[in-house]
Amino acid sequence: MTTFEQWLKTSTTLSDKSVRSYVGVVRKISGQLRETDAIDSTLDAIETVSELGKIKDAFFGIPKNREADQRGRNMYSAGFNKFITYRKDAR
Repeated sequence: MTTFEQWLKTSTTLSDKSVRSYVGVVRKISGQLRETDAIDSTLDAIETVSELGKIKDAFFGIPKNREADQRGRNMYSAGFNKFITYRKDAR
């Protein structure tokens, strides 16, 4: 279990299914960012919350990512937002 997953389970009232969805979304976004060389490692390796915010804005600034988020009823952006909140709490 990742620390993000553990945080979702202990710090939110999300169902297990939602927790799995958010963890999967963040994993998928992290992989897409690595594939496009937008980041070198993983989202966990990003040091500051402000940098995560910039990465999020750039990611959803790409039309195909924004459209996928809309088709998924904002699950991608919600997952990224949860990840940013997790990182804020982890400080």
